[in-house]
Amino acid sequence: MLRYGKLLALHDDMLRKFLDSRPWAAEPPLNWRTPKSPQAMAGDGPSQTGWKTFNIQVSPELKQEIEDRCAELQVSMSTFCYTAIYWWCKYIMPPR
Repeated sequence: MLRYGKLLALHDDMLRKFLDSRPWAAEPPLNWRTPKSPQAMAGDGPSQTGWKTFNIQVSPELKQEIEDRCAELQVSMSTFCYTAIYWWCKYIMPPR
């Protein structure tokens, strides 16, 4: 937050760099990561898995660009964005 000021700016930068870098086309390619469900069926009903659901806010133009790329790559928007977050945290801004 200190670097970007707003989450919208962070999401925009992260996803644009992900789109521009195309790590899914690298050699070796970055594997797609699928987010887990926040609930699982166990015993008599659903139980919490520890995963949290959240939304990513982006501009309408960026959303359309991501939708188009997802259709081209045949991945869901949640998989695309989850993989982008993984890529950002592991390779662009890893913890120190």
